[in-house]
Amino acid sequence: MNILYTTAAVVEGGRAGHGRTSDGRLAVELSVPTTKLSRSTVLFHRDESLIGRAAAWLAPTVGAIVAAAWLAGAGPALAVDTASRLEVANRLTEEAESYVERDNYTRAEPLLQAALLVAETAVGPTDPRIIRNLNVLAELYLAERRHADAEPLLQRSLAIQEATLGAQNPKLSFPVAALARLYRGWGRLEQAEPFYSRLVEIFDRVLGPEDFHTAFALEGLAGLYAEEGKYAEAEPLYHRALPIFERVFGGDRVAIVSLLEGYARVLARMERNDEAEALRTRARAIHERAEARPRT
Repeated sequence: MNILYTTAAVVEGGRAGHGRTSDGRLAVELSVPTTKLSRSTVLFHRDESLIGRAAAWLAPTVGAIVAAAWLAGAGPALAVDTASRLEVANRLTEEAESYVERDNYTRAEPLLQAALLVAETAVGPTDPRIIRNLNVLAELYLAERRHADAEPLLQRSLAIQEATLGAQNPKLSFPVAALARLYRGWGRLEQAEPFYSRLVEIFDRVLGPEDFHTAFALEGLAGLYAEEGKYAEAEPLYHRALPIFERVFGGDRVAIVSLLEGYARVLARMERNDEAEALRTRARAIHERAEARPRT
């Protein structure tokens, strides 16, 4: 039977009805209890243009099932294959990312929320195939400093990857780094510390102690220690990271200024003032040379 699924008004109590379209196809209308709708579901449901685009991405016989059934979880069991559902989630994510690139988070957010919900209904909340959806939505929340919204997404992303890849896999670096940034930006420095430490360990083990990824992780952990007032712990990390930065970027490039300034602040706090001033002088000289270069 050729069936077209459409949406009906959302009413308390929920119902499903059916009729026939002008071309003879059976049209099933689905509505759901408002108590079952999340905020993202409501946003998706009300955006008729979004529903239309999602429907167009599927076979014409499926129609707007995404809004009515997948997101709300209502109605009869519907035979839509997993690959089609994941394709809808992927296209929603791609459209959202185009808005993120333009810093239009208001337009991107409901798309990403819908994409995650579609992916979850397709494969479940702990399947590795939803990791991208979790990460992209979490990054949007981080950009908006919505730490409480980002935290459970990143924690779930990390848990899924640990369960499927193992705790030592280098692919864990993304959620680990994101959680480190989240807790530091949130002001929860003690919670951030184990994630920064773990990031250093991952890069050190996988890429080696002289890799620039390792150096960046060292700088991050050193900066965190400095914020916590743990200057004795921060100093050797800066000391280790600096020659790697110099080798990778050059000794007089703007890319090393932030590290020089952070290292100088730590040395000053430790009353190693001559060393601190030498680093500050070096940082100022790099800035001055960069400003003096002709702009092309």
